[in-house]
Amino acid sequence: MLVTTLLAGCVTTDRFSLIESGTEYGPFLFRTGSNVRIGDKTYKVKRLVSRDQYLTDRMKSCIIPTIDFRDAHIADVVAYCRESDVIVDTDEYMANPRIDICLVLPAEARKKVPLVTFSARFISIYKTMEVMAELTGLEFTIEDGHAWLKYK
Repeated sequence: MLVTTLLAGCVTTDRFSLIESGTEYGPFLFRTGSNVRIGDKTYKVKRLVSRDQYLTDRMKSCIIPTIDFRDAHIADVVAYCRESDVIVDTDEYMANPRIDICLVLPAEARKKVPLVTFSARFISIYKTMEVMAELTGLEFTIEDGHAWLKYK
């Protein structure tokens, strides 16, 4: 089975800081259920939005100005989408690494997946992956904080 994983700085924790009465504490690493102690106070943190929902929202908000593929392999489209998620600010990147898109194709399926011809303007990465799944017959899902294109 061929597994092509295009990762961009995948981390399992996020950074955050706390602000109380104008004083900022941190940065801290976020882990659901962890305790943060500031002075004599202890706070328990929890994620308000799931990783899957965060990734979905991020993929929907990341707009590609122009996409134009002619007889391209799906791996090339996935790589292009991954590279289109650009975060310039270093602090923002550390807290929110690039979108993680995984392409999973068994060896026998690699030649069965059709080449893609597709053009669009101002399309989100999420919509692009939906269209690619429809054009190639692959399944597009978001699970465990990763976007997956899998052979059905």
